[in-house]
Amino acid sequence: YQVIALVSPGKKAQAPAISFEADLTDEELTNAAVQQILKNYPTVDACLLLAGGWAGGKLAATDRRLLDQMIDTNFRTAYHVARPVFEHML
Repeated sequence: YQVIALVSPGKKAQAPAISFEADLTDEELTNAAVQQILKNYPTVDACLLLAGGWAGGKLAATDRRLLDQMIDTNFRTAYHVARPVFEHML
């Protein structure tokens, strides 16, 4: 198996993974990186969606900004990768 990692700009995955950079919060940049990966490595057996984060706090103290940040970090990053990979796997 070949491990391909989408990493934050300026970062590298540890060997033996191959790194491709993308800001996963940007759908267009992520799609471009995914398309580049699929062009070079067209067989996909699995896609692990491991980006994310957590901010603790009580519901009353959670404002819209923090909620949007958690949605961007945990849902949108996964969606931006999963959608083009899923379409490719179909």
